[in-house]
Amino acid sequence: MSSNTTVDAFGLSPNGQLALTVTQCIVQGILIPLFSTFLSTRSTRSAAFTTYVVAINLLCLGQTAISIIQTADLLNSAPFREPVTANFAQFEICPLLIPLTFKLLLAYASHTVIIGTGVQAFFVDRCWRIFKKRLWPIIPFVLLALAGLAAGVLLVVSKSRLTMAILASEARPQDEALRGSLDNADKLLSRAVSVWAFSWFVLELGMTITIIFFLYRVRTGLSMHDGIFSTIWQILCTSITPPFILMTMVIVDGYITPGYLGVVAKISIASAAKFFTLSLMINLVGQGRVREKFNRLHLSPPNLSSNRPAGVISEAVFAREVTSAHSIEIERRRSTSDTESTRFGSLDVPHKHEREGSVEKCQIETIPPPGAEPCHSAQHISFLP
Repeated sequence: MSSNTTVDAFGLSPNGQLALTVTQCIVQGILIPLFSTFLSTRSTRSAAFTTYVVAINLLCLGQTAISIIQTADLLNSAPFREPVTANFAQFEICPLLIPLTFKLLLAYASHTVIIGTGVQAFFVDRCWRIFKKRLWPIIPFVLLALAGLAAGVLLVVSKSRLTMAILASEARPQDEALRGSLDNADKLLSRAVSVWAFSWFVLELGMTITIIFFLYRVRTGLSMHDGIFSTIWQILCTSITPPFILMTMVIVDGYITPGYLGVVAKISIASAAKFFTLSLMINLVGQGRVREKFNRLHLSPPNLSSNRPAGVISEAVFAREVTSAHSIEIERRRSTSDTESTRFGSLDVPHKHEREGSVEKCQIETIPPPGAEPCHSAQHISFLP
């Protein structure tokens, strides 16, 4: 077994690479049915958003295939194995002649950065909509996401340099200059991984706190629909938990405990993109459960007509959240409707005239406050993109 089998995209040993591949396959096995459910679910999602989800899942599938090929290389059965030292002179002239093994290492790291950045855009967009598209509250999230992207690009570049340094040192092991180049490339890679891990950890922490605080505010004022909002709470908490736990493991095992990045931290970093995608798909597929809840409760009043087909939830470009509830008067008593609007206005909800073009409205019959004359009004729960 040649020395190149001990090198992977994040510096794992052969046993660590095998554990990473098993993890990748398990999570991929969960993603495939979730992706199938997403495609088969009836909705009004845009073609652009569907393309985005398809692209993310295809990248994840490609990353899993790369990991499997790398593990196959450990068994000395991969057909692309090439001697390293014999061809190094050619590598210096034409980098395209670098063995496919090392190209796969760079491809895996690139997939991790691209997938992670794409999924983070989904959740940053969701927080932006929670903030009612205000600029200042979302700036820290955007800066952290950009820092993670920049560190990810640096990670791929430094990994490329480290790969060339490894090839050079294997070709000329007595060259002191090459040893220094190898050390410098390794330090650059270490710094890139550190910035990438910390920026994404802080970003995950900030978005998690924002979503939990938001859901608490929404649920506090809508106890009459506690069952529905409990389901939403469970789905969203389930979706944000995997990546947050994973990034916590990276920080604890890689930087809090003594020593350099441990095996657990390296596997967590290498699996981060897959778990981010899992979070995305749980979030999207979970909307089906919420839709079923609404349909089972027969929330639309019998005397109200709607131009939308029953059971359809609009899904525009990015993140969806149950964000608010507000009342719209449909009959003669405006005072009663205003009372209901005031009650739910504390949730900072946009009014009827500020409605998003692709927002789905589910109608719910409300009960007028004591002492008021009977009045029919429609309670709206918005799934904002």
